[in-house]
Amino acid sequence: MLLPEPSEPVILSFDVYNHTQGFLTNFKKTKDPGDLITIKISDLDVEEVDENRMVVRADRFGAWVAFSQKGVVQFEAPKANKSYTLLG
Repeated sequence: MLLPEPSEPVILSFDVYNHTQGFLTNFKKTKDPGDLITIKISDLDVEEVDENRMVVRADRFGAWVAFSQKGVVQFEAPKANKSYTLLG
């Protein structure tokens, strides 16, 4: 039986935007590929955003990754470093 090769952690970069006011902040997370990523809008320490509605898109406003109307999103970490845009 072959064991899976150990994977390297990936660095995930997030730019946070308010849909009417533009860029607010950025942050990074380091996760192992396949790990569950959980982001709560209340943990972002930003003002002027909807406390419930969140959209996560890949790259610079690319493909839709996650959406929530409950203030928290979850999705699986990719196999390589990735950038995301979080809209609140």
